[in-house]
Amino acid sequence: MGNYSKSALLNQEYIKTLWEMDNGGTFTELVEISQEMIPIAIGELKYALRTQNKESLEMILHKLKGSAGTVGAEQMAKFVEETRLAAKQPNYDLSRDLEKLNALANQSLNALSRAVNGLFYL
Repeated sequence: MGNYSKSALLNQEYIKTLWEMDNGGTFTELVEISQEMIPIAIGELKYALRTQNKESLEMILHKLKGSAGTVGAEQMAKFVEETRLAAKQPNYDLSRDLEKLNALANQSLNALSRAVNGLFYL
Protein backbone atom coordinates (compact mmCIF):
# COMPACT_ATOMS: atom_id res chain seq x y z
CA MET A 1 0.00 0.00 0.00
CA GLY A 2 1.12 3.57 -0.66
CA ASN A 3 2.53 6.05 1.81
CA TYR A 4 -0.42 8.23 2.71
CA SER A 5 1.16 10.30 5.45
CA LYS A 6 2.84 12.48 2.81
CA SER A 7 -0.10 13.00 0.45
CA ALA A 8 -2.91 15.50 0.91
CA LEU A 9 -5.88 14.27 2.89
CA LEU A 10 -8.28 16.37 0.80
CA ASN A 11 -8.14 17.64 -2.76
CA GLN A 12 -8.36 21.33 -1.95
CA GLU A 13 -8.71 22.53 -5.54
CA TYR A 14 -11.60 20.16 -6.19
CA ILE A 15 -13.31 21.23 -2.95
CA LYS A 16 -12.80 24.89 -3.78
CA THR A 17 -14.41 24.34 -7.19
CA LEU A 18 -17.39 22.57 -5.59
CA TRP A 19 -17.66 25.32 -2.99
CA GLU A 20 -17.66 28.09 -5.59
CA MET A 21 -20.49 26.49 -7.58
CA ASP A 22 -23.11 27.70 -5.10
CA ASN A 23 -21.34 29.18 -2.09
CA GLY A 24 -20.84 25.80 -0.44
CA GLY A 25 -24.37 24.42 -0.69
CA THR A 26 -23.55 21.42 -2.86
CA PHE A 27 -20.33 20.67 -1.01
CA THR A 28 -22.05 20.89 2.38
CA GLU A 29 -24.82 18.55 1.24
CA LEU A 30 -22.30 16.03 -0.14
CA VAL A 31 -20.32 16.10 3.10
CA GLU A 32 -23.48 15.54 5.16
CA ILE A 33 -24.40 12.54 3.02
CA SER A 34 -20.85 11.17 3.29
CA GLN A 35 -20.83 11.58 7.07
CA GLU A 36 -23.81 9.24 7.20
CA MET A 37 -22.89 6.84 4.40
CA ILE A 38 -19.17 6.21 4.99
CA PRO A 39 -19.47 4.85 8.57
CA ILE A 40 -22.37 2.63 7.45
CA ALA A 41 -20.33 1.33 4.52
CA ILE A 42 -17.39 0.55 6.82
CA GLY A 43 -19.76 -1.38 9.08
CA GLU A 44 -21.02 -3.28 6.03
CA LEU A 45 -17.42 -3.94 5.03
CA LYS A 46 -16.67 -5.44 8.45
CA TYR A 47 -19.73 -7.69 8.15
CA ALA A 48 -18.79 -8.78 4.62
CA LEU A 49 -15.30 -9.57 5.87
CA ARG A 50 -16.64 -11.67 8.77
CA THR A 51 -18.95 -13.58 6.43
CA GLN A 52 -16.23 -13.81 3.75
CA ASN A 53 -18.56 -12.38 1.12
CA LYS A 54 -16.07 -11.34 -1.58
CA GLU A 55 -18.76 -9.99 -3.89
CA SER A 56 -20.04 -7.65 -1.17
CA LEU A 57 -16.49 -6.62 -0.28
CA GLU A 58 -15.85 -5.56 -3.87
CA MET A 59 -19.14 -3.65 -4.10
CA ILE A 60 -18.68 -1.86 -0.76
CA LEU A 61 -15.08 -0.89 -1.52
CA HIS A 62 -16.20 0.48 -4.89
CA LYS A 63 -18.95 2.49 -3.17
CA LEU A 64 -16.50 3.84 -0.58
CA LYS A 65 -14.04 4.91 -3.26
CA GLY A 66 -16.77 6.78 -5.12
CA SER A 67 -18.08 8.45 -1.98
CA ALA A 68 -14.61 9.57 -0.93
CA GLY A 69 -13.81 10.90 -4.39
CA THR A 70 -17.11 12.77 -4.65
CA VAL A 71 -16.30 14.92 -1.62
CA GLY A 72 -12.61 15.33 -2.43
CA ALA A 73 -11.27 12.90 0.21
CA GLU A 74 -8.40 12.10 -2.11
CA GLN A 75 -6.20 10.11 0.26
CA MET A 76 -9.08 7.87 1.32
CA ALA A 77 -10.20 7.31 -2.28
CA LYS A 78 -6.67 6.25 -3.27
CA PHE A 79 -6.32 3.92 -0.29
CA VAL A 80 -9.71 2.32 -0.92
CA GLU A 81 -8.84 1.76 -4.59
CA GLU A 82 -5.54 0.12 -3.69
CA THR A 83 -7.35 -2.00 -1.10
CA ARG A 84 -10.02 -2.96 -3.64
CA LEU A 85 -7.38 -4.10 -6.13
CA ALA A 86 -5.38 -5.95 -3.46
CA ALA A 87 -8.54 -7.69 -2.22
CA LYS A 88 -8.80 -9.45 -5.57
CA GLN A 89 -5.62 -11.37 -4.76
CA PRO A 90 -6.26 -14.87 -3.38
CA ASN A 91 -4.21 -14.53 -0.17
CA TYR A 92 -5.00 -10.92 0.64
CA ASP A 93 -6.12 -10.28 4.23
CA LEU A 94 -8.36 -7.20 4.31
CA SER A 95 -8.57 -7.24 8.09
CA ARG A 96 -5.03 -5.80 8.32
CA ASP A 97 -6.04 -2.73 6.32
CA LEU A 98 -9.51 -2.29 7.81
CA GLU A 99 -8.21 -0.44 10.87
CA LYS A 100 -6.21 1.94 8.68
CA LEU A 101 -9.25 2.48 6.45
CA ASN A 102 -11.40 3.28 9.46
CA ALA A 103 -8.83 5.76 10.82
CA LEU A 104 -8.44 7.37 7.39
CA ALA A 105 -12.21 7.67 7.05
CA ASN A 106 -12.44 9.38 10.44
CA GLN A 107 -9.61 11.78 9.59
CA SER A 108 -11.19 12.56 6.23
CA LEU A 109 -14.65 13.16 7.68
CA ASN A 110 -13.21 15.44 10.36
CA ALA A 111 -11.26 17.42 7.75
CA LEU A 112 -14.38 17.68 5.58
CA SER A 113 -16.38 18.98 8.55
CA ARG A 114 -13.75 21.66 9.09
CA ALA A 115 -13.85 22.50 5.38
CA VAL A 116 -17.63 23.00 5.53
CA ASN A 117 -17.04 25.59 8.24
CA GLY A 118 -14.53 27.53 6.13
CA LEU A 119 -12.13 26.62 3.37
CA PHE A 120 -9.26 28.34 5.13
CA TYR A 121 -9.12 25.37 7.53
CA LEU A 122 -8.16 22.88 4.80
